[in-house]
Amino acid sequence: MSSQIPNKYVSLEVQNDVTIATLNESRLTNDMAIEATAQELIALIEEQLAIIISFGHVKFLSSSFLGKLKTFRRLMLARSGTLVLCGMSEEITQLFELTNLSILFRIEKTRELALVALQRSPLSSTLP
Repeated sequence: MSSQIPNKYVSLEVQNDVTIATLNESRLTNDMAIEATAQELIALIEEQLAIIISFGHVKFLSSSFLGKLKTFRRLMLARSGTLVLCGMSEEITQLFELTNLSILFRIEKTRELALVALQRSPLSSTLP
């Protein structure tokens, strides 16, 4: 069963016990969009234990947002939750590899693969 919850910067969809957060901004480069997106994601992290963040709409992101992602990871670890990233463009994937963030995060190509990864793994095991 799936339900959708609209937000301005992050669209939420719940499938079973997994929340899929789709980033709505194509450019996460200005401070206002980064902070607003981060606040919506932090509120979600405080409530959910299994989250997929989909980058399907994102074309550009700043180092500031990369720092926020590390904060999200730390918050999920503290809650023994699961965080999987998916839907990244080739450029964003390369950025994660260049910055070694691909080592810190579980990254899947699609939402479907991310859901499968969550279903196969106990909660916190998808965080390296």
